[in-house]
Amino acid sequence: DLKLASAGDDLKIWDVNGYSLVKQYNPHASSVSCVAWSHDNNILCSASSAGDKVVLNYTGTSNFTREITQQSGRSCIAFNSASRYVVGGGSDGNIHVWDLKSNPHTLKKSYKDHKGPVTSVQFNWNDTIIASGSETGEIILFNVVTGLGRSMSNPKTQAIRHLQYSHFTKSLLVSASDDGSVNMWDTATRRLIHGFQAQHGAPATSLAFSPLNAMLLISAGLDKRIVCYDAQNKTPIRTMVAESPLTSADLHCDGSTLAVGSIRGKIYIYDLRSGDAPIDIITAHKSSVQSLKYQYGS
Repeated sequence: DLKLASAGDDLKIWDVNGYSLVKQYNPHASSVSCVAWSHDNNILCSASSAGDKVVLNYTGTSNFTREITQQSGRSCIAFNSASRYVVGGGSDGNIHVWDLKSNPHTLKKSYKDHKGPVTSVQFNWNDTIIASGSETGEIILFNVVTGLGRSMSNPKTQAIRHLQYSHFTKSLLVSASDDGSVNMWDTATRRLIHGFQAQHGAPATSLAFSPLNAMLLISAGLDKRIVCYDAQNKTPIRTMVAESPLTSADLHCDGSTLAVGSIRGKIYIYDLRSGDAPIDIITAHKSSVQSLKYQYGS
C-alpha cells in the first residue's frame, strides 16, 4: 500500500489504506519543516526548522539512515526525477544540490543568488532547471549546468510559500504567496500568465497539481480554504472550507484523494469526487502540519 508522510513536531508515515500509523520518528533536533519521497518511494528525505542536517531514511528492505550535514537554517527539499540528486534551500538564502550516488553524499553545486530565506525548491521535468522561491517574494530559475540564475519578472508579491510545476505543461510553474495570491508563470519566457488574487483572504501556503488531470490545480491557505482551479481555462471551479487554517496539501496519485494539513496538527482527507466534507480526519501532530507527501504511483 502507498504511504503518506507528514511533518510537524515529528515525522509520521501513514498507510493510505485506512490511514493507520506505520512509523513515527524525528531524526532532527527540532520540528520537521519539509519531507520528500524519492520517485521510486525508497527514500524519505526530511529537513528541519533548525536546518542542521538533511536526513535520508531508506525505507526499502535494508532500512537505514544517512545524514547530510548543512548549516543553512530552516530548510525545504526536493528530489530530481531520477532521485539521484537532492536539492535543499535554506533560510540563509543558499541552495545546495547533493549527489546521493557518492558516499558520503557530496555537495555537487551551490547557488547563492537569493536575497532572503528560500522557502520552496523544485526541479523541472527534465532536471535542467531548479525553481526556487523566497521570503522576499522573488522566484529564481537556476540552470543546473551553468549555475546561472534568472529571476521571474515579478509583480510585487509578498513571501513565496510554495512552488509547483505542472505534470503536463512543462513550462508551467505556479506560486503561492503570503498576500494570498496564486500565480501561474511561463518559465520559458519568465512571465506571469495569470494571477488569482481573490481566492484566498490570507496567505496561500500550499499547492498541488493533479498527476492525472491536466486541468486540476489545488491551493490551500491560512483562510481555511481549499480552492480547485481549472489551470487550462484559468478559472477557480470549487472552494471548500476546512475547520482551521491550512498549512500543507498534497494529491494522491489517484488524482482524487487530497490530504491537507492544518495549523492545529490535523490532517483532513478529502475525496474530490464526493462532497465538500472530509472523508477522514487524522490527529497527527502537536504542532502545525508543515509538509505532506504521498508516495508516487507505479
